[in-house]
Amino acid sequence: MQGDLRELASGPGTDTRQWTSYGQVIASTGTQKSVRFTDDSGAPLAHGVLVDVKLEPSGIEVPCRVVSSCAGNGEGEWHPFVDGDEVLVAIPEGNERAGCVILGRLNNKHDVFPQKVAGMDATSNTFGFKRHVMPFVVEVGGGYSIRQVTTGSAVTIDQTGQVFVTEGGTGAQLVLTPDVVGLMLNGGTCGFQIDVVNGIVLMSANSASLTLDDAVGSKWQSKGVLSVSTCGNPGLNHVTTIEGVCQLLQAFCAQLAILMVEAASLTATPGGAAAPGFTAVAAQLAPGASIALLSEALLAAGSPTFSFAPLIGPIQTALLVPKVPLENAGVGSPGFWAD
Repeated sequence: MQGDLRELASGPGTDTRQWTSYGQVIASTGTQKSVRFTDDSGAPLAHGVLVDVKLEPSGIEVPCRVVSSCAGNGEGEWHPFVDGDEVLVAIPEGNERAGCVILGRLNNKHDVFPQKVAGMDATSNTFGFKRHVMPFVVEVGGGYSIRQVTTGSAVTIDQTGQVFVTEGGTGAQLVLTPDVVGLMLNGGTCGFQIDVVNGIVLMSANSASLTLDDAVGSKWQSKGVLSVSTCGNPGLNHVTTIEGVCQLLQAFCAQLAILMVEAASLTATPGGAAAPGFTAVAAQLAPGASIALLSEALLAAGSPTFSFAPLIGPIQTALLVPKVPLENAGVGSPGFWAD
């Protein structure tokens, strides 16, 4: 009997309750916010967030909870609502007082569907996306990883906060940890690494390496030629070293001796005064003596019995003494010098 009565009362227009409805977020006023996270006393709302919505076409205004993909103790998902956003609302028991719930939101002529995402045509229906206009934060309590399945490239944050960026093709990996910051290549055989705890910088490429250690200093090692130059101009015809100057000077003095021997054999006269010997040159070479002074001393010496041996000691001594000020390059001047 009861079943027959229910069937008799059923049909379109018989049940006036609505179970779902479209709606729009109500505009906030000076005294009432359309989106509320706390009550009047400032305490968090028991049901999370409440959004005021005007249902259509009934025109009834109701506070709505919001469905999200995750909810738990300290967990949740949120996307800001603004005035006029169109939403789909579920009405439990067909009664607006039973606690309405926003199931989702819709694009319309005011909230226009995006036409391009990452420079690609979003209307081509060839890729998925999630595009946010407002700032968006992803926070996790454990590890988090994004991986490209075909290559194995990945970005990983483990539960201790260490970050790993891995390239799938070669296995190159960028590592960011509290102890080490580094770039590993070719399975770790070469790369760049900063030991944060011990203050050490390491660079290696197969057999070549560079170590910068706060405690013991720097170490450069290369299997082949080691070259240091500037980004603007390489060290060619512009920069030289003290060692290079000394080698050039030694070769010059050797040739000068030969020429002076030949000149002495042509100009020497019986009983003539002896020219000052080259041993006198050594006495004029004080530590830090300039190349110009050295040249003058050599030219002033006219002995055909030239020997470079007396010059070696003073030059080595001069190389160990810094020249101050450094405006003029001298035997004792360290570093590189422009011509």
